[in-house]
Amino acid sequence: MIATPQHEMWAEALRVAGMGCFEFDPGPARIRFDESFVENVLETTVEALGGLEMDMEQFKSRHFLPNSGERSKQAISELLRSERGPGSVRYEGRLVRTDGTVLDVRVNLSLKRREGLDPLIWGTIQDISLSKQAERSMEEAGRTLESKVQERTVEIERMFKVRDELIQQMGHDLKTPLTPLMALLPLLKSKETDPGKLRMLTMIEQSVYSIQRVVVNTLDLARVSSPNVAIETERLDLHDAVEKALKLMVDEERVNVQWVNQVPLGFAVAGDRRLVHKLLCQLLANASQYSRHGGTVTVTAMQRLGRAVVRVADQGQGLAPQLLERVFDAFAKADPARHELGSTGLGLAIARRVVERHGGTIWAESYGPEKGSTFSFTLPLG
Repeated sequence: MIATPQHEMWAEALRVAGMGCFEFDPGPARIRFDESFVENVLETTVEALGGLEMDMEQFKSRHFLPNSGERSKQAISELLRSERGPGSVRYEGRLVRTDGTVLDVRVNLSLKRREGLDPLIWGTIQDISLSKQAERSMEEAGRTLESKVQERTVEIERMFKVRDELIQQMGHDLKTPLTPLMALLPLLKSKETDPGKLRMLTMIEQSVYSIQRVVVNTLDLARVSSPNVAIETERLDLHDAVEKALKLMVDEERVNVQWVNQVPLGFAVAGDRRLVHKLLCQLLANASQYSRHGGTVTVTAMQRLGRAVVRVADQGQGLAPQLLERVFDAFAKADPARHELGSTGLGLAIARRVVERHGGTIWAESYGPEKGSTFSFTLPLG
């Protein structure tokens, strides 16, 4: 046969793909090879192979691993049973070259029906060893990575546990000496008549209460940040939750502002009752602390894109643009006015962690200093 450009192109394509062709006659169970199969897949010669035709069982015993030989038998049986169209089957197996090298191969079989004669099976075998090796390497890398992630997860959980235990112990150690001071200082003040000493006792009392708030807020931030502390979600009436938080503001004598609850009656969210209360109290306390005397703090809520959007707006000193993101950082000190004795620098950090634990987001808006601020956050709808 004279080689044509088309034949040469086909032969080169088979060589590059590591592919060869064959034909199987189920009647006599004989397999016939194309030279492309001998050269590109087995990488041997026709002479070394013993010719381009042989008994199928002989070929399987010499060149197929046991499992692959059985899979070949099943594929041929499946193909011969097909009744619609020419039929085709694809499977993967392992082939042994004459030098003992084991290959991963992909076999494609198609049925060629012949009128008045038994059908023939045409097929291709392609060497896919490189892709299989890469696949196995990726699987091994994946298992190694998964193992390392599990190890790191266990280590991180252990570190969180140690941190939580340390913070709890520190909180206990700090609370213990503060308790008698908080109880005794009001008593000492009530019996003191000297104005100078009374001022000093008041300063001491304010400092003790400030330390106490730092301790409590530090413990709260640790608890709400800990993955070991689960949240208990339930359906909450947000209007009632805001009313409860506002009552606490009044009880704490935060009466320098007018409180306005504009959350619709029956507006429901899904959240942890205790944490949502803490979130509202932190935002309301922050609004009160930085509002002008006689200003208004307004709480509103609305639905947007399947979430509840809650806003706490004040008429206070406002925020510079560069503080809008940093204001939620723990102990942020970019604005000295927000770090007076009455501020722990943790309230907004706690608020952010509460919102994040509920899968929401929180952000601050302000037109600038002395133009008020609005703190907004999202929660799941109830």
